[in-house]
Amino acid sequence: MLSSTKLLIVEDELIIGLDLKYQLNQLGCQSVHIAKDATSAFELLRMHRFDLAMLDIDIQGELDGIEIGDHIRQTYNIPILYLSACSDEETIQRAKYTEPFGYLLKPVSEQSLKSTLEIGLHREARESERRDSITAEIEVERTKSQTEKLRAIERLSGGIAHGLNNALTVVVGSIGQATWNKSDSSLNLDRLETALEACSRCRTLIQELLEFTGQGPCNLERCVLGDIFEGYLKVMGGLFQPDIRFFLLRPPVDQIISVDRKRLMVAFWGILDNAQRAMKDGGKITIICDEESVDSPEAYNLHARSGRFATLAISDQGTSINEESLSRVFEPFGSEAENLTTPVRGLSQAYGLMQQQGGWIKVNSQEGRGTEVILYFPIE
Repeated sequence: MLSSTKLLIVEDELIIGLDLKYQLNQLGCQSVHIAKDATSAFELLRMHRFDLAMLDIDIQGELDGIEIGDHIRQTYNIPILYLSACSDEETIQRAKYTEPFGYLLKPVSEQSLKSTLEIGLHREARESERRDSITAEIEVERTKSQTEKLRAIERLSGGIAHGLNNALTVVVGSIGQATWNKSDSSLNLDRLETALEACSRCRTLIQELLEFTGQGPCNLERCVLGDIFEGYLKVMGGLFQPDIRFFLLRPPVDQIISVDRKRLMVAFWGILDNAQRAMKDGGKITIICDEESVDSPEAYNLHARSGRFATLAISDQGTSINEESLSRVFEPFGSEAENLTTPVRGLSQAYGLMQQQGGWIKVNSQEGRGTEVILYFPIE
């Protein structure tokens, strides 16, 4: 089994990494790659399909080994094994949430490494088959149910928005004519001005409904995904709490997409504001630009086509979203209801934007691991 296993080592001390590679070669593993940090690890993951990632926990850089392992597990579904000199309770608890199949304390003997790999890989292979079968069935059913519900809400929202817009046009026109009559008392004019302001707010709500249904105006521009987000952080980063830190990881090759830049900025703000509110004591928001080949995207968007998609994954370290809120996260106004314990704002507009432009949006949230929002953009 080990002879055909392709391994990734993430270790910032080259001597230790090379020694570990030598031990693995002695055990029969001939395909071993070494990465010194998150950037080089993610680059190797884009180039190769690994069977296992072995990570030192105390990695220098913005992301430590556990954070790198969590992203690998979530994005690439590759089993992970931690190697560390740390055995304190806090580190163990953090590592546990990423579901590794092993945790070895340094220095690692060749025999303990061999037994851990053989037992772990065998168990992982068996569990992976069972898990993939069950997960696929659940995911298909869940996606189908949510998609059908959202499409029904889209149709209803579109009808309501157009009906309200027509009625509001008459109201605004009538109020406007009334305000032109200067002989009316100032009190009546003030009331009419207040009514016009209320109408303006109604138009904003109608616009949000239309954007959710994919019927809002769309001004497409060709641009680089990483440049958009990097520019956004430079301009808007100062508006966030001072104890919120951002880490942006971009691929070496620019990802060209067509997108409505203005509406995407609004979507960014909603996602990042949710992350900020979930981290009341501060923390780190990680943004990772990547890409993924998707064969059957129709389950997420009827207008999407198979091919390569640029992905933007935004993850926080805050309070997770509960099941009730998560099931309604894309509904217009539904995820902001006061009776929900973890309200989420602004994602209905992001959903409408991504659907209109041939992509989609996913939200994953788990207790102890925060929330991850992933946007999928067709690559040109």
